[in-house]
Amino acid sequence: LPVLAIIGVQLTGLILLRPLMFIVMAVGIAILDILTLRVAVYLFQRESIVVRWR
Repeated sequence: LPVLAIIGVQLTGLILLRPLMFIVMAVGIAILDILTLRVAVYLFQRESIVVRWR
């Protein structure tokens, strides 16, 4: 779905996709990915899963 949104915005002429724009989007997605991973690791409670499993 995000790829279709990018294509739609490009076709309507709202933004012009250039190599710099792709780099900016890639860096933004990488930062969002790192933050999401940190939150997931913080919320994951391995000890409580092991205690419930026994």
